[in-house]
Amino acid sequence: MSLKRLSVDRLSIDKPQRPQVIRYTSDQVDAAVLRAKGLTYDEIAERMGKSRQWVSEALKRFESVVRFIRDDVQRLQKAKYFEFLFDRRLQAKIIQEHSQRRILEFLEKGLWPPTIKPPYGFRRREDGLLIMIPEQREVVIHIFYGYLNGKSQSTLASETGLSRSRVLWILRNPVYKVNAEIRWAGKLWPAAHKGFIPDDVWEAVQNIKPEDKAKAGKFGLKFENGRLGPDPEKVEVLQKIFDMRAEGKLIKEISEETGIPPPSISGILKSQDYLELGIIDHKTWRKVQKMRMSAGKAAVFIQNEKMMKRRRAIHEVLLGGELTRFEIAKKLGLHPATVEKHLKTLEKLGFVSRTGLKPVKRHVNYRGKIRIQTHYARLWRIKTSEFHPSKTEDWPRGSAPDLMKKRGKEIRAQLLEIIKADPNTANAQLAKRLGVSESTVRYHLARLRKAGLLEK
Repeated sequence: MSLKRLSVDRLSIDKPQRPQVIRYTSDQVDAAVLRAKGLTYDEIAERMGKSRQWVSEALKRFESVVRFIRDDVQRLQKAKYFEFLFDRRLQAKIIQEHSQRRILEFLEKGLWPPTIKPPYGFRRREDGLLIMIPEQREVVIHIFYGYLNGKSQSTLASETGLSRSRVLWILRNPVYKVNAEIRWAGKLWPAAHKGFIPDDVWEAVQNIKPEDKAKAGKFGLKFENGRLGPDPEKVEVLQKIFDMRAEGKLIKEISEETGIPPPSISGILKSQDYLELGIIDHKTWRKVQKMRMSAGKAAVFIQNEKMMKRRRAIHEVLLGGELTRFEIAKKLGLHPATVEKHLKTLEKLGFVSRTGLKPVKRHVNYRGKIRIQTHYARLWRIKTSEFHPSKTEDWPRGSAPDLMKKRGKEIRAQLLEIIKADPNTANAQLAKRLGVSESTVRYHLARLRKAGLLEK
């Protein structure tokens, strides 16, 4: 006989204090299964290797056990206990549904369910009513009023010692307002307890836009009483910045006068918040925005400014006397090729001119031996002692310097005089007489035709 398969403790209805233990073996179950298939006692004994007497006694004892537990098994089947026992998903679903029903019973009474941890600042009484904790109450009040006056969630978390997610949960939970509500499964249930945050304060906190709090970090703006507004101490400075820019002053000049870094000035001029809050009027705002340039034009403007500074430096160096491009490059710390490029531009503008050649000695490594080679470099001299192009900061955005414009006007005026004297002059002859290229002549002729001063 094998070991006992199952022990069942069944409480007697008549004598509940005396549990009755019913025992049976796996061999009895096997014999009952064969009997249910119609086998005789002899066939069962032969198949199980037992005697006929053993089979008879085992089945008789097992029949009494089955009759005894039949009613209990039927009750279990009706309750679908066996499905519940062996199907883990069904088991979890049934337990969850019961838990939810239990929670709803408490919520309908305005009480806190026992299976949910009480919110920060409260403790749960046995009947489910929330009781305030005085120490934690002060922390919650500090969080609400601090957030309302511009403090960030991270700042409040560091001040209170709570996590940022806990601070956010407190700010969004209606359990703290005077007419408290319990939020569960996306629904609100009237609570039996009274909170300690005024309803208007709680509503103001809910209406705060995160983007407004982020804007409070901008110059001249502050967040107070749940609203974004201007800082009275800095309104005059903001208006001065916009007025100076509208008058045509550069960001660099505005920065020097106000003491605010140029990147901050640029950000202030781009921000539309100052217009929306009524700090800047529409007329000034539109004028300032029209003066803004695209990223591409700004890059060209900065590059032109950089090149003009180099040309000015080259011009100043040449005031000391005739020099070669190598000598100029050594003094200014530039590459000779860069100096040559700017010298040619200055020559076209009429500031410098070429004079003669100067022998220059160079040390050259030839097959491991140092040799001295002599070559001739062109000398440059000053043609006009004054370098007077308009300041780069006054150039129109995306246009050439004023000197370039003057030079173009001079060329067009000379072209008109020559063509009036001899209308049949070819482009090549015009270029030769003016000392410019043919492409330059074609460009200025097109400008004159567009202006209606020439006809083909």
